[in-house]
Amino acid sequence: MENNDTLNEMREQMQALKKKLENQQIVNDRMLRKSLTNRLHSLRVRSSRITMLGIVGMMMAYSFYKSGFSLAFFIVTELMLLVCIVATVLINRNIPSMDTDMVTAAESLAKFKKAYVDWIAVGMPVSLAWAAWMFTEVALRDSFPEDFKLPFIFGCGLGLLIGVTLGLRLRRGIIRSTESLLSDLQELKNE
Repeated sequence: MENNDTLNEMREQMQALKKKLENQQIVNDRMLRKSLTNRLHSLRVRSSRITMLGIVGMMMAYSFYKSGFSLAFFIVTELMLLVCIVATVLINRNIPSMDTDMVTAAESLAKFKKAYVDWIAVGMPVSLAWAAWMFTEVALRDSFPEDFKLPFIFGCGLGLLIGVTLGLRLRRGIIRSTESLLSDLQELKNE
């Protein structure tokens, strides 16, 4: 009789322990999902900054034409920035939301990372060609005064160097965040 009471007591304790463990897992899952949601939102915000910079660039490109650059340079600049904005928006669509399952979220995030990493293979050569064209326009066009050309080229070169440095730094941060999120999603998926 005493053994039955002890056995029943042990069963009750085991049931209580199982309930506590289930509640703990639910809380941990909720906390992890909330953390992932916040980190994905931060990634989405940082990635959308690039889109905003492209829009600002498109609005400012008209000043190139007004200051003496050729119409062709202005049109190509606008088209280049438009393509960059569209590509960035398309790439950013792959940033998942956490209302999907972990496998789908991880796949979408992996697509985002691959497209984001691959985009530099297009963006850098086009940007370098554009910068070379801009410097050539300044150096060869008569619409710019001679005493203006060298300081303008130097200033633009310095601005481009700073812009490329900041852009690559932003890019590296986005890639690191994406890798960290992918690692966490993989870990969560394995559990």
